[in-house]
Amino acid sequence: MTHNRPPQAADEPDQPTATTARAELARTLRRWRQEAGNPTQMTVSRRTAIAQTTLSRYENPDGRYPAPEAALHSLAAYYAVADGELVRALGLRAAIDGGTGGAPPPEPVPEPAAATAPEAPAPSAEPTSGQEPGGGRRRRAAWAAGGAAVAAAAAGALLYALTGPDTGATVAPAPQAMPAPTAAASCDGASCLHVDPVGTVCDRDAATAAADRDFGVLIELRYSPSCHAAWAKMSGGSPGDRVQVFGTPPEQEEYRQQSGHDAHSKMVRATRPADARACAVVDNRGTVCAARREAPTG
Repeated sequence: MTHNRPPQAADEPDQPTATTARAELARTLRRWRQEAGNPTQMTVSRRTAIAQTTLSRYENPDGRYPAPEAALHSLAAYYAVADGELVRALGLRAAIDGGTGGAPPPEPVPEPAAATAPEAPAPSAEPTSGQEPGGGRRRRAAWAAGGAAVAAAAAGALLYALTGPDTGATVAPAPQAMPAPTAAASCDGASCLHVDPVGTVCDRDAATAAADRDFGVLIELRYSPSCHAAWAKMSGGSPGDRVQVFGTPPEQEEYRQQSGHDAHSKMVRATRPADARACAVVDNRGTVCAARREAPTG
């Protein structure tokens, strides 16, 4: 007896795994910045309200901290990339969320940003320091033109809805609404473990509980009484230096500086400042810890 075999489905293109998608997304963000004139991460941070240390994590070649969709929209708008580039980046993010390469570690808490649209462009006044990427003025003009087009389209739709086609009625354009500020994230004790303090309520009431300086860097133990959490902050460091915080064993966090001169770790839980210790490992020089306790300062 002859058995008919069902026809084979056409070969489908291989979809990236979560692991490869994370690495490719980090490469994409580094390429966007380079093609926009290679501005410093501090310059990008001032324009997008995304912390420099968070940007550094997003661009890290290991891809452990992929940028969320809101950050991709903001960065694509600032770098003025083509629509296809943003669609491709969002596709990589979708592959990470639903891929097979294993779940990534918890992402840094992002700064407040619109979830579905790029952030509003910065004021047109020239910054007092830092250099904008090449073509910054052209991008600002493009953003202004794009915003005017969106506002005009919205006003036209409203006029049509209220008066029908071409009635001669005049309706003043509605002012463009500003996005409502996003509430800061909150945590307490164990729920703060592995969380980036930037953008949380913990960063608002934090104080320096201990500090020390050596090898050209300042290391601080930052403590939040409302969150019962602590983290380490390093100032004056260089790429390759590491900032560490130790809580109740085995809890500890470490971050290797990627660029710039300041860095901080994620949080560990701490009922009181004495429950945590902060250290800086200065590359090829030595380690300094914040052993000198001092009155809390903001």
